[in-house]
Amino acid sequence: MEKQMEEQQLQQALQRSQMERLLQLQEEDRARRRAWEEEEARRQNEQRELEQRRWRALAVSNQMAINNAKVLHDQERHQRDYQAGLPYAEHSGWTNYPNLPHPQGPSEPTPHWPEAVGSSFIPIPYQPPPQGEQSPLDNYKEMFEALTDYQYQPNPPVNPNERYQR
Repeated sequence: MEKQMEEQQLQQALQRSQMERLLQLQEEDRARRRAWEEEEARRQNEQRELEQRRWRALAVSNQMAINNAKVLHDQERHQRDYQAGLPYAEHSGWTNYPNLPHPQGPSEPTPHWPEAVGSSFIPIPYQPPPQGEQSPLDNYKEMFEALTDYQYQPNPPVNPNERYQR
């Protein structure tokens, strides 16, 4: 009888230790799973942040390229307008890049980007001196005409295909 009691106690102790071991393994598994999920969430957040920074950089880069093209276009337009004798057309303001909305992905429509700035340079047309006064350019005019056999014209012709006449 004592031997059976001993065996029974031994079996109960064995079952208790197995249950404790099973609970310990389950707790370790939950801790491992929780750590993996936290690491996965952190990695996904880093990936999402990296993608957002990439989209922002791409949007700003594209807009700067558009602005640079517009600056060049506006400078050429101002020069053509000036040569044609048209009035100077004012440009829009500078683009404030940090305050622009950023597209979040390829499926999102691009927000309205403000127009870029144009050229503010206005060339000063030649003003002839009053009648009877000698211009400081007179000596240069004579020298220019003597060297080239062209008649001096201070402003370029209105038509760029038009040539100076001999």
